[in-house]
Amino acid sequence: MQIENGVSDNMGIYEEEFFLTAGHCNAQGVMPVTMILSRLIEVATAHANNLNIGYENLKKFGLAWVLSRVSISVERYPVINERYIVQTWIESYGRHFSERNFLFKTPTGENLAWVKSIWAPLDMQKRCLGDLTDLKIEPPIVDIIKCPITKAEKVVDVGEDQPAVLYPFHYTDIDFNRHVNSVRYLELIMNQWDMRHHDKKMIVKLDVNYINECHYGQIAEIRTLTQGDETITSLSREGIRALGIKIKWQDR
Repeated sequence: MQIENGVSDNMGIYEEEFFLTAGHCNAQGVMPVTMILSRLIEVATAHANNLNIGYENLKKFGLAWVLSRVSISVERYPVINERYIVQTWIESYGRHFSERNFLFKTPTGENLAWVKSIWAPLDMQKRCLGDLTDLKIEPPIVDIIKCPITKAEKVVDVGEDQPAVLYPFHYTDIDFNRHVNSVRYLELIMNQWDMRHHDKKMIVKLDVNYINECHYGQIAEIRTLTQGDETITSLSREGIRALGIKIKWQDR
């Protein structure tokens, strides 16, 4: 299917093309996994706006989209000065959750990464799961592209036996929804390893569970457990688990 840069004719599959600058690369000269997360949020936002289920529509009902779970499987990271395309489409849509898939690829058609995600409407006043019923919009469901990876799995808690790294959330950690930004969590987790580790290893599979919000001034407790090439990380605040991440590493 030929898709214009923006959205397909039937508005089912949204597509944008990007150029990886030096400023968007990590120390290894490739796109960091945090940028993959940032781009998919950006493209999902644009597509939702195009389908009239974005910010302007949801705010009338006191709602905002937030990520609930995301699974990223990387075949190859884009390198500096490379162009890449991000496609997204909705797999399912209901009152409380929407499943959205992504494909990162080159302009020539080489697949770079697949993503499966679950989004939920946040009730901005009650700070709990919202309801999309009153929106009365049914976006197109796409089944012509099959995402080959499984849904983000539930990440088990590391437990308090592991030592905790403490981090107080600052002003720059907070986003438009006045809670800690989804990408910022992942940046904090990536900083649990030094440069030598990242020079040797890269992430090929990432599962993230966003469980509870964190806010300005709260102190995060980050606990990490690594067994072989697999790492599980839990982030909690005030005794409440907020985030679970499972990482599969591979040698560069």
